[in-house]
Amino acid sequence: MHAAALGLTCRHAMQVFAQNETLSLQAQLIEAKAKLARYEPNITMSDVNPNALLHKIKEAFDTQYPPCRRVAPVCTLQDAWNPLSPLELDNIWGHMGVFDDDPDVVEDIPDGSRSLFGMMQTELITAFGAACREFCIEQAGLALCAVRQALVGGYMASSGWDKFRLGTTQEPIVWRAIFCHLLDMKRNLKNFGDSENPFEGNHLVWA
Repeated sequence: MHAAALGLTCRHAMQVFAQNETLSLQAQLIEAKAKLARYEPNITMSDVNPNALLHKIKEAFDTQYPPCRRVAPVCTLQDAWNPLSPLELDNIWGHMGVFDDDPDVVEDIPDGSRSLFGMMQTELITAFGAACREFCIEQAGLALCAVRQALVGGYMASSGWDKFRLGTTQEPIVWRAIFCHLLDMKRNLKNFGDSENPFEGNHLVWA
């Protein structure tokens, strides 16, 4: 009787343990799927072409703001140490508004978001898919941070404000910083894929 009771107790304990393990695994699976959608795009490294992505971003920006008419990213000496601040809501090179909150909206972003930041989001979402929207927003933000740091470095390395204030001096710094971030983003993707040339598009080429 004692042995039978002990057997039932052990079996009950194993059932409880198995149920707890199942619930734990289910919770981990849900968490993993959410993390995968946010941080690990369903795309191979070889599918990402930083040069092509940059050209699409620049083409969209040039169409909206023709080079002959737009102002430089940093317009005043005061802003040279803190360029493209989020507080500059009217700067086309920064945030300038909020991206559309609807995850299904990839195109036709509002005029208030017609900034470089918003256009980077759009092109990244187009490339990675709407399921990776949060990842794309994060990457656009990191790219903008890289631009801000590069502009500060460019100003420090320049011969003074009179030369740095020119758009022809600042714009190459912006585009190069974005390209370098896209390249780092590609390198951080885990899956190299089956491409014969997984590093295609890793060199900045202007058309």
